[in-house]
Amino acid sequence: MALKIYPEYPLDELEQLIINGNKVPYGEFLIYGDLVQSLSESEHDWYVWYSLRLPFHDNTRIQRAKADAELDFIIVSRFGIIVLEVKGGNVVVDQGRFCFKDGDHMKWLPQNPFEQVKGYKYTLMNKVFPNFKHVQFCEAVAFPTTKIAIENTIYDKNLIYSDYTRKNEYHNIERFLLHIYDYTREKLQSVHPIAFKKLKANDLSYIVNTFSPKVQDTNVFASRNSYLWLKERNLDYLYSLAENPRLMIEGSPGTGKTTMAMAYAEMQVEREGIYLCWNALLCAYNQQRFKERNVRIECMTFKQLIANYHPHVSEKEIYYLKPLSCAKLVKETLEHLEEQNQLPDYDYMIIDEAQDLLDRNLALLIDKLCGDGQGLTQGNVMLLYDLDQSFSLFGRDVTEYAYFLKDYFTHFKLHKIRRSAQKSQIRQIAEHIQESPEEWEEITIHQQEYDEIELRSFEEVEELKNAMVTIIDNITDPSSSLTAEDVIVLVQSKVWQRRNNVADLIVDLQMEELTPDKLTLTPSVLQYTTALKYKGLERKNVILIVDKPDQFTPFEWYVGCTRAIDNLSIWQLHTYQEHEEE
Repeated sequence: MALKIYPEYPLDELEQLIINGNKVPYGEFLIYGDLVQSLSESEHDWYVWYSLRLPFHDNTRIQRAKADAELDFIIVSRFGIIVLEVKGGNVVVDQGRFCFKDGDHMKWLPQNPFEQVKGYKYTLMNKVFPNFKHVQFCEAVAFPTTKIAIENTIYDKNLIYSDYTRKNEYHNIERFLLHIYDYTREKLQSVHPIAFKKLKANDLSYIVNTFSPKVQDTNVFASRNSYLWLKERNLDYLYSLAENPRLMIEGSPGTGKTTMAMAYAEMQVEREGIYLCWNALLCAYNQQRFKERNVRIECMTFKQLIANYHPHVSEKEIYYLKPLSCAKLVKETLEHLEEQNQLPDYDYMIIDEAQDLLDRNLALLIDKLCGDGQGLTQGNVMLLYDLDQSFSLFGRDVTEYAYFLKDYFTHFKLHKIRRSAQKSQIRQIAEHIQESPEEWEEITIHQQEYDEIELRSFEEVEELKNAMVTIIDNITDPSSSLTAEDVIVLVQSKVWQRRNNVADLIVDLQMEELTPDKLTLTPSVLQYTTALKYKGLERKNVILIVDKPDQFTPFEWYVGCTRAIDNLSIWQLHTYQEHEEE
């Protein structure tokens, strides 16, 4: 394949066609013909789009603001992307301005074509392909019927293709396009230490599916459910931030970090990515969501990644390692892959709940797995984290790791809580518990302060059972609007691990433990798990079962509370009998 042109018109019919209500301008007809004739026999593969309208325009670097953009030609090869603006007729420069000359009459062009094509180029760079940081974006202007040299110090003559330059300099348009690549690269590299990369096959496929999407493809112009949830502000943030190749998004629970990651992944059409997190449930859940949206991304937990590639370690072993030991294991794994020449090179990475990974050699992992082995300086990465949720079981403090990682990332902090925006008390009670756990020996004393949250105290397990039966009856009642997918029961880890009669109660009521294997977006029965395993996920209604607070309670209660979207219930069981060890 030497040339693929979109849309493809018969040359003998093109001049008479009506496109977007207008007859094809003669100058554009000439360039279309030149491209077909010259590029069809090329040794390189070329992709060309003619008269492509974009629903937006980047106005940050031009004087004349526009709501949308109609590009005459977009020309793509493995060397980069060229935007070509065409002006037909007898074009001359008069007093520094471009004019049409008809006999003795002069008419100024409504827009400066150099300014116009520059704006279109920035639209592609910033709005359509913000992650193509090391790809050449070039601009050029064609005056196909102009037979004299356009000489003016205001405009760069090296960017001009005309009847004159075709005959006297380039001889055909392919030579001109190759000249544009060379000229643009040399000009930029003379003042900026940038190494441009050639577009790979998957990059070219991404571009084709962006400009000429198939019906089943997700592309940058499609509306997405993720965007509806993010609302206008977060979407604005995402578009603005996406201009940067490495993004570090900090935010509390409910600010939309994971949903922003979902939208970011949907922008990476036809690119090979990896989604990493610590939590197996979160990984499995988002894998389903990516699949629903036809996003091609590999989803793994951190433990799965290491266990898959390290020759002598299992997931279970990794789970119980202290962060420093885990960091050493990461280094060993990457060295093993390099020795075997099997180191993956992803086009982009999404690191979710990164506070769990920052002190486990995450920086080295990012550096080696993307950006041709230079991920920290050349990779495309979105990293999402919340320092308040970094578990302190081993006396961890990951703040310093995050601080130094910011040297390689554009950092942005999300402040607005979106998950429980209508129930501010959910966030308030979580922060209260985290700051003053000693005040929560008896949770019901705070009921008046937190009147929108159900705080219940149970002296006997039978009372807890009756309360749980009421929830299950509501779920199974055909006349009730409550469904199993609306509720999750989160049990404090200490309560569950002791195998007490609370655990027996859950089994007796035939509730389903939520595991990666049993994960579904539409469960049919009431599900339960621990707060720690549910970190990063959410439900409309959360029932958090706890006992008395201890040194680890603030973190786990905080995580459990902040999983709730609409309603939070905290049920505290004061007395229960533990099974004797056999």
